[in-house]
Amino acid sequence: AYETALFIIPEHVECSQFRLAFLRADGFEVDSAAQRIVTYWQRKVELFGIERAFKPYVNILDFPEDDYDALVKGGVKLLPDRDERGRAVIFSLVRDYMGTSDSMLRLIWLMIHVAVFDQDDDDIQKKGVVILSGNGRPDGSPLPFDSLRDTERYWYHTCNDSEGALPMKTAAVHVFPPNYWAMTLTEHLLNFLHPKVRCRMNLHDPSMPNENLMRLAEYGITPNILPVELGGQMDFNYEDVLYDRIVEDLSQAGIDTDQDEYWEESAPGIDKLMAMLSSELS
Repeated sequence: AYETALFIIPEHVECSQFRLAFLRADGFEVDSAAQRIVTYWQRKVELFGIERAFKPYVNILDFPEDDYDALVKGGVKLLPDRDERGRAVIFSLVRDYMGTSDSMLRLIWLMIHVAVFDQDDDDIQKKGVVILSGNGRPDGSPLPFDSLRDTERYWYHTCNDSEGALPMKTAAVHVFPPNYWAMTLTEHLLNFLHPKVRCRMNLHDPSMPNENLMRLAEYGITPNILPVELGGQMDFNYEDVLYDRIVEDLSQAGIDTDQDEYWEESAPGIDKLMAMLSSELS
């Protein structure tokens, strides 16, 4: 996959800024960064397919229609504010989406790319990303997906992609199970993670909300940047943010959103996504 990417988009693969992000992710250990780049292209092909994988960065045009529900419901969001230590914060609320793990994984890849490459500075590459993860379902089921296997797969790839494929430094992962059973399952899943990943995981007991807020503040996550779904004060208009993101991605692809015929030919399916989003906004 790496050699294919080098052949199709050599100007991107050999770009010093692109490679620097991987070096920073691995603390400038050259061998580890080289392996991360190779794994990055392998995983990108697995998640997005041959036709979509060999593009410079991940954007919304790379998503199949099966993922639109997850996009519109905001299963994974890049929060607008950084934490007290200047790190990007990504919020994953799996229980808002009854879909497959691959949809959620593609969303995570999108948000990581936005955080790492689309900012006005490279602070995020230096300081890292904090992930806030809620799991389980409102009906009380501890499984965020349809099966235990899909749940295990999601956990496995989320942790391994962040540690060995994506150009990111994982500063911390905070997990918020909705109930006792989900917490027990999460503790079970932690046993399968690499020790380097496990040491960054912080499990928050759903029966101790005040203690959780104090613990998070110690990590630089204060109530004003913590989503309301997790007991914080952050409540922003995700639909407007997504709409602007779609228009920006279309513009970068040279697609005029004012010309319906050109839009439908150049980005089939996006009109359906925009209609779904418009419904949510109304």
